[in-house]
Amino acid sequence: MRAGAGDTITEDADGFVCGTGIGVALRMEQTTVAVPIDRLRNAMADAAKWWPGAAEVSTHRAVIAVAAASAATPGASLGQTHAQATAAVVDLALARGAAVLGVLWNGERLYPAEFVQAHAPMNPALGLLVGFHAPASNPETSLYTTGLSVLGLRNIEAEATDDLNATARMMQHMVLYLLKLGDVVGDGDTIGYSAAHDIAGREREASWGGERVSRLRLTAAGEHATDHEGC
Repeated sequence: MRAGAGDTITEDADGFVCGTGIGVALRMEQTTVAVPIDRLRNAMADAAKWWPGAAEVSTHRAVIAVAAASAATPGASLGQTHAQATAAVVDLALARGAAVLGVLWNGERLYPAEFVQAHAPMNPALGLLVGFHAPASNPETSLYTTGLSVLGLRNIEAEATDDLNATARMMQHMVLYLLKLGDVVGDGDTIGYSAAHDIAGREREASWGGERVSRLRLTAAGEHATDHEGC
């Protein structure tokens, strides 16, 4: 398993408990109760756009649940430890001959086992911690994230532009910025982004409802006062 210095693993009646060197408790439980298909349906539909084997996950017969908790560890660090622990469980299951059909991350995004193994060692494990999505029908939004709220941060939306690739790069830069520094972009703040552009942020209700997000748009450099260093 991918254990680090200071980590300890013990077994109790409910499963395995891992106490890590950064003060995070991890619990792994195996159950023969399958994840209800209604929880998987949306995740499988999204994953099927890029993963041909996503539908096979519906045939699963057992689940290994991995949970991470800490009262003191920042959300991004906790998420990183959670990603590494999940990859370690995948490693162990495969080593014991189990068929790992997929990993349901935070109950909303479905990934192949090899995707988790490849991304978990990265710091941050961006591909696991945060999902990037294009809305099916919202002409005012080009991309939005999921997963940041689990880490104690606001998810972000980007206003629609003519250059989706530029918007995607901006979103990735902003997510890395937030994972490193925390939720430091306030309502009305502007961040220096490049020689030609700044990023302006507004706090607002998410287009899907239910949470507050940071809505971002690219502006010409100097159009607004810069409140933060560039990301």
